[in-house]
Amino acid sequence: MKKILFGIALILFGFYATYVGTISQEGIYTLIGLGCSVLGLGFSIVGYFSKSENTQ
Repeated sequence: MKKILFGIALILFGFYATYVGTISQEGIYTLIGLGCSVLGLGFSIVGYFSKSENTQ
């Protein structure tokens, strides 16, 4: 459950960082935002499958 919540937090932070990078015309914030979003998606998927394996 913690991995899923951490992944959601990373996705939301990635959206915010991408928005800031777009507004400020800074490429590094856009890259950080996209990277955090993809990493958060990965954490959420791993957390979901590890949770379902423990319940069986």
